[in-house]
Amino acid sequence: MEALIAESRDIETDTVIPVLIPQSLHLYISLLAILKAGGAFCPLNADAPPERVKFILKDVSAKVVLVTRELAHRIPAECNVKVIQVDTQSFESEHEREPSCKVDPDRLAYVMYTSGSTGTPKGVGLTHSAATQALLAHNRHIPEFRRFLQFAAPTFDVSVFEIFFPLFRGSTLISITREEMLDDLPGVMRRMDVDACELTPTVAGSLLKKREAVPKLKLLLTIGEMLKMPVIQEFGGSGAQESLLWAMYGPTEATIHCTLQTSLPSESSPGSIGVPLDTVSCFIIKPAESADDAQDFTLLPQGEAGELAVGGFQLARGYINRPEQTSSVFIDSPYGRVYRTGDRAVMKPDGTLECLGRLSDGQDVMVLALQ
Repeated sequence: MEALIAESRDIETDTVIPVLIPQSLHLYISLLAILKAGGAFCPLNADAPPERVKFILKDVSAKVVLVTRELAHRIPAECNVKVIQVDTQSFESEHEREPSCKVDPDRLAYVMYTSGSTGTPKGVGLTHSAATQALLAHNRHIPEFRRFLQFAAPTFDVSVFEIFFPLFRGSTLISITREEMLDDLPGVMRRMDVDACELTPTVAGSLLKKREAVPKLKLLLTIGEMLKMPVIQEFGGSGAQESLLWAMYGPTEATIHCTLQTSLPSESSPGSIGVPLDTVSCFIIKPAESADDAQDFTLLPQGEAGELAVGGFQLARGYINRPEQTSSVFIDSPYGRVYRTGDRAVMKPDGTLECLGRLSDGQDVMVLALQ
């Protein structure tokens, strides 16, 4: 498969290959093949308006697109891209020559598009170095598991963690259809012996409902919302049904997760996002009052609320084709390059972080839209 991709067009440094494939074995093989061929993958949403698909294909200067036969019609003909239909036959094609590519750590690994506050799609470019550092950090922090459920849609960066971290660990990646997720998620998890997954608290509360419904679940990671008390009471209890309930935080620009909260909110503040991973540095700085202040890096004292800035090895390269937007939020500091998250936060006396919402509108942080 990777040779087929490499031979279809010349794969140069930072060549981005969009992918329009639902959650399936075909998706996972395609992502690995793109990386092995020297490209960077960019997941597309099958339900997105045609104009958005067209915009992304143009924005990344796509030459090749990977799709399933059923979704091939979603690729606009006027985009002039080579469409590779992914099926079992393409995996077993005669293109058996190993592609010759050297992957540099600073080379793009994948691009995730976010709408941002303006509604205009922005492509966040993540490098091999950032992704590898994130996987290594997770490996040091997250306890062992056997079978991890892949729940998030491919267009959300959490899916990168769900897909690659179990493979990185040598664990089993469990893939199910969206219909199975919505119809009977607890039943599927029981049948597939899932012992770890990552969900929003709302999804955990509405689809899993009761801890007894998923007796083998040992690790529940949450993201996207503050933990609510019903979820804490149901999945964070002790005794025979004891499991780990952790809250994760991280913008796409800092590669999936950058902090983790391992203690329950009953023992800390409701909005606590815990402590940074060991590849990440977090700072509370004075919010920029205007575009002219964007480059200002003024640290605030402990206990004073301000803007959360993230530094370290997991930072994205920036936004695709948007140098001005990149320079306005990825700024230099005495501690190296940092990313202004736009989230309001405070550093507590015990060194943990509490997220208080968005600077712009005060809404709860990281509302993760689920398809």
